Amino acid sequence: WAERSMDESAAIALAQQALDAARKCGAQSAEAAVSIARRLHVEARENAVARLEGSTGKGLLLRVFRDGRRATLSTSDFSADGIAEAVRRAVAQADLVAVDEFAGLPDRVGTDGENLNLSDPAIARRDNLEKVDEALRLEQLIREIDARVVNSSGSHYTDAVAVTALANTNGFAAGYAWTRVGRSTGPVALDGGVKRIAHYGTAARHQRDLEGLEAVASAAVRRAEEIHGA
Repeated sequence: WAERSMDESAAIALAQQALDAARKCGAQSAEAAVSIARRLHVEARENAVARLEGSTGKGLLLRVFRDGRRATLSTSDFSADGIAEAVRRAVAQADLVAVDEFAGLPDRVGTDGENLNLSDPAIARRDNLEKVDEALRLEQLIREIDARVVNSSGSHYTDAVAVTALANTNGFAAGYAWTRVGRSTGPVALDGGVKRIAHYGTAARHQRDLEGLEAVASAAVRRAEEIHGA
């Protein structure tokens, strides 16, 4: 699944696999949501990379309904055996909770197929070295703008490339891709003998919608300057 982590159709298939398992275990209806995300975080301090983290997170959330009772499970084990065991436990647990007359799936769920435009393929295509250089450049800029900036709480670049899928036993099944990207910095400026700490950042779904490096650095330094003499 790490290799197929950005595949919407595969995420939908996994959700439907969980629904099939729930039916076999005795659930009368069920809903499954799958989310898979690849994330990167770069933190720069002065002229060095202080933190470089990359991860792929995945999760399956399943709600099962049986005789007016509801149980919920979550798991990151996407193996066939792992899903089957988790579903079996969830259906068994449903028998132990009180009846809720309002628990159940919506009677009707539809989609008009509208593209939500939540994903920017350019983020996944960017070289990771470019992302590291961006954090380092942001750290450099805050010092160039004002010589009183002597340190920072870190300059950061973060992004996430992901898919989410939702399916239920009423026949609904859909998925969508989404991305998130951000940059931020926290300059520390000297005010006599006092250190003034500020922060500014920008975040968006698409790379093109982010504020530029110079704009982020300038806004962060301005915030630090504004509290001089406070």
